[in-house]
Amino acid sequence: MIAGMILWFSLSLGMQNGNTYVDYRQYELPQYFAQIELHAENEYLDVYTRYVNEMNKADSFMFSPVTDYFTVGSKLSYKNISLSVEHQCIHPVISSGEHGNIQGGYNKLWLTVTSKDI
Repeated sequence: MIAGMILWFSLSLGMQNGNTYVDYRQYELPQYFAQIELHAENEYLDVYTRYVNEMNKADSFMFSPVTDYFTVGSKLSYKNISLSVEHQCIHPVISSGEHGNIQGGYNKLWLTVTSKDI
C-alpha cells in the first residue's frame, strides 16, 4: 500500500453488437447533460438503469434536449469475478425544430476478473 492507496487491476472480455448512426459529418456533443441512475443491489447482484439527456442552451433561460441514452443492465459478482449484461439505446430528441444527429444502441455481455474482491 502506497500512502493509503490500494493498487488493483481489472480485465474485461466480452461480446457486443449494435450500431450508431451519425450524419456524415463531425458530431459535436451538446454542451450540457443530465444523468439519473437507479440501482437495486445486494452482495452478489446489481440491476440498474441509467438515463442521460444531452442538451444545449436555448436562447432563453431554458434548455433544448438533443439526445437521450437509455441503459439497462445487471452484474452478477462473486469474489473477484463478475458477469455483466447491458443494453443501451440512443434516441434523437426533436424539440424546437432541433434534431439530434446520433442514434443507435448496443447489447453487451462481458466477464471481468480483478485482483480484488468486487
